[in-house]
Amino acid sequence: MARVEPTSPVSVLTLRETYGPARGFAGGIANLVVDGADAQAATAPGRVLVVASKPFTLAYDCVLPDYADAVSLLRGFRRGDALFVPGMALFHRLHGEADCEVRLDIPDALTIGLDPSRGHHDGAALERCHFVIGDVMMRTCGRTLFVHERGFPFALDELSGVWPRLMAEAGRLFGETAPADWTACLFASSEHPPGRPGAGFALPDGALVSVSADDDRLATPHTLWLLLHERLHHWLGCAIGRAGPADDWFFEGFTNFLTCEALQRTGRLSRPELARLVRLSRRAVREASGSIEPPLAHRGFLAARRWHAALVRQGAALPGILTRLVAARRGAALGGAELLAALAQASPDGRVPEALRRLAEE
Repeated sequence: MARVEPTSPVSVLTLRETYGPARGFAGGIANLVVDGADAQAATAPGRVLVVASKPFTLAYDCVLPDYADAVSLLRGFRRGDALFVPGMALFHRLHGEADCEVRLDIPDALTIGLDPSRGHHDGAALERCHFVIGDVMMRTCGRTLFVHERGFPFALDELSGVWPRLMAEAGRLFGETAPADWTACLFASSEHPPGRPGAGFALPDGALVSVSADDDRLATPHTLWLLLHERLHHWLGCAIGRAGPADDWFFEGFTNFLTCEALQRTGRLSRPELARLVRLSRRAVREASGSIEPPLAHRGFLAARRWHAALVRQGAALPGILTRLVAARRGAALGGAELLAALAQASPDGRVPEALRRLAEE
C-alpha cells in the first residue's frame, strides 16, 4: 500500500519495473484499490496509471511469477519451498512527479536490507532489499544471521571461530568498536564462471552470497574473502553509494584493498597469498578481456595499495581517510569529480594521487 503526495496540480503516477524480463518481475497486479478525493486509476500490462491532484492511497496485491531454480541473485528464484524475491518484484518503481511512502504487508517474510521495524519505506529502499518467503534455515554467528535453504551442503559451524573476528576487524577499519547486525543469504551453486568460485550482491544491512558447491568446506579462503568483501560494502557502496559503474575503481577496488587489510590483520591472508592476488590484478589489467571482474576494479585495488604505502611513510593510513569520508558523506551517492573532492577533503594533505584522477577521468 502506498500513500502518495502529488507534487504538481495534476500528477500521473506510473508504477513499472526497472529492469528484468519484458513482462516485469511481477506476475501481475490484483485487487487494485485507489482512495482519494479526485484520484482515478487504471491498470496496463506491468503498470498502474493514476491521475490525481490531491493525496491518495493506492493498494494492490503483487502476484509473484513462477520462479525457476536460481538463475540470478537479482532476479529472484525458488529453492525448494522457499522464495528469494527482490524488493522490486513486490513494489514497482515509482515514476512521475509524486512523493510517496510505502507500507508493505507480507506475512512470514524475512527482509534482508530493510529495517523491519519501520512501518513505511520509500521506493529506493525497497529496490535495494530482498525478501525470503517460505522454509529456510537460520543460524546466528556473532552479530551475523546466516540464512540458507534446506539442503545447503555446508555446515556453518566452521565459521563460528573466524567470522566474528573478521566482522570485528571490518568494523575497526571504519572506527566502529562494535559490529552492527548483518544478514547473509547463502546459496550453493556449481554455475560460477571459471576462475570466480562465488558471487555476491551487497544490501544495506546484508548480502546475497553464492558460494561454490564444488568446495569440500565452507570456510575456504575465497569464500571468506567473498563474505568479507560484501560486508565491507556496508560502508563503501551502501553507507555511501556508487554514482555509476565508472566509479568501480573506488567502490570495488578500494573494497578489495580493505578486504586484504582485514584478512591480514586477522592472520587469514599470508604475504605469499597477498603477493599472488597482486600478481593476478596486474595480469587482469594487462589482459582486460580475460578477466571476469572489470579492469577498473583491479586498477583501483593496485592504486589503493600504492596510496596506502605512501600514507604509511607519512604516518597516516588509507583506512583512516575512508573512515573520515564515510563519516562526512554518509547517505550520499558519490562519483567522478565529487568523489575525488570528497577523498581529498578526507586526506591529511588535502590531495589525492594523480593516478586516482586518471582513473576517475576514464
